[in-house]
Amino acid sequence: MKRTLCFLAVILLLAVSVAGIAQADENTERIGHVSMLRQNTAIEYLYRTFIQIPVGMAYGPDGNMYVADWAGHHIVKIDPDNNVTDLGLWKTTDAFRWDGPRGLAFDSEGSLYISNHGHLYRLDTEGTFKELRGVQGSPIGSIAVSPSDELYYTDRGQGRVLKWTSDNGAQVIASGIPNAENLVFGPDGTLYLTQMNHPDLLKMDVGTGQWEVFVKNVCGNDPCYLAVDHEGDIWIRALSTLYQYSPDGKKKSFTINKKSSDQFIWHTSAGIAVDSEGGVCIASYNSRISRLIPTKPGAKDPKFTLAVAFTGMEASDLAVDSNGNVYATDLNGRQVLKIDPDGKAETFIDSGSAARHAVTVDADDCVYYTTDKGEIRRVDQAGKNARYASLKTESMVFGADGILYAVKIGSKGVKSIVGISKKDKVFTLASKIAGDSLGSGDVRISPATDGGLYVFSQSSRNLYLLDFDGEGQLIGNYSNLGGGVFCMAANPANGEVYLIPHGSYIMYAVAPDGSYREMAQRFFGDPWSMVVSGDGASIYVAESGAIYKITQK
Repeated sequence: MKRTLCFLAVILLLAVSVAGIAQADENTERIGHVSMLRQNTAIEYLYRTFIQIPVGMAYGPDGNMYVADWAGHHIVKIDPDNNVTDLGLWKTTDAFRWDGPRGLAFDSEGSLYISNHGHLYRLDTEGTFKELRGVQGSPIGSIAVSPSDELYYTDRGQGRVLKWTSDNGAQVIASGIPNAENLVFGPDGTLYLTQMNHPDLLKMDVGTGQWEVFVKNVCGNDPCYLAVDHEGDIWIRALSTLYQYSPDGKKKSFTINKKSSDQFIWHTSAGIAVDSEGGVCIASYNSRISRLIPTKPGAKDPKFTLAVAFTGMEASDLAVDSNGNVYATDLNGRQVLKIDPDGKAETFIDSGSAARHAVTVDADDCVYYTTDKGEIRRVDQAGKNARYASLKTESMVFGADGILYAVKIGSKGVKSIVGISKKDKVFTLASKIAGDSLGSGDVRISPATDGGLYVFSQSSRNLYLLDFDGEGQLIGNYSNLGGGVFCMAANPANGEVYLIPHGSYIMYAVAPDGSYREMAQRFFGDPWSMVVSGDGASIYVAESGAIYKITQK
């Protein structure tokens, strides 16, 4: 109890001293991770949630959960009532300014160990925060503390597992594990670990360094996070999935809200942690944190109820009006947010649905948004909310001709471009462009400068210019820019088209002739949506838990 109270006092008072760490004057703002490559641009946050990307998570001896918010560059405490507190370590630690914390682990004394891609740190129960010396390898994947209080970490770059001690620094325990990533210890000292972009879960004897496949095909090609509960069961948080395995490798079924866990989709993977009563906290890369609360705390193989610990934000679409107000379709909060130019956010529409909705604004600043019932609804300046058309779409914009255009999702997901001239008056503009079918992949549209639309096909990576007569031409193919989802918006002032592929996380500016240049980089929060103001001066990009504003000077 004495150690717990001491630890809690340290956290509450933030009595952190810094030893052995390169530091500058105390920082006053948590910076973003995006960097601009053009001198005539400036970038700032229009809006950000308190936690952006919750990567590492661990329960402390005080019963609170601690979260390493990588994109937010800080460590956050969440108490059982879901109140959040910033530990403030970013203020004096330069390394956290440029690469946020990623891994967290507690030892039996209550000391907190922290990692980012290149450093290991310890915050002890006396409040001393220091960097651990003698660390080898980069990038660091994650960390774990063994039942005997020894610190282990992975070297993703060289495919190794290492043990760190204050006397000997880093010692290689095992090698030959490409992209070694997340790890956790079982009560018996068995080490479980994952590999980036490898589907299998491994287990290792740290005494011999011998490892083998524990469970096959549970991780997919996304980062895969691990936790162990009081029964020794291994919890695996992978892309959209959550699994529980016993120490003998058998998959265990469990229920949430009286439903099989297989019926739940958990979005992109991020941190996971288990508390002393068997509760499980699950994070998603889109800044959401959920709790699985056991109906009988401490029971063997309990049933769970689902609760939200932190809502976060993921905006699947953005729009901006003539006054600089930004509208964001927030998947996590099941709402359309309205964010004023000063960054103050309010719920504009409570959609009640976690579907990916579209939003746009007309010349009179009336707002149009979609619903999961296949409707487009219009909200006028007086606040009147009425159905405008019956249409299923995830991308819509107003053209220079004042008509609402949308990407219609038809039978079997096949896309076409339609126009809506007035309420319920829908016409097909194009089902093919330059002879190419739009297919069933995601398609994004954005208004062009001199009339027409820019159309980007996710499946082909083709960018087209489509006029209002339905005639189109290919601007270029951009498969070479990276894989994954592309975020797209056009500048109505100069005709540039901005693309951000998830594979490279670089913003490219595409000229009307199809040539392109790099504009910004490090959009690590999986940007889903982007919009440009009517005068072309401001570009808004939504990422996990935040919206950036890029001003072109």
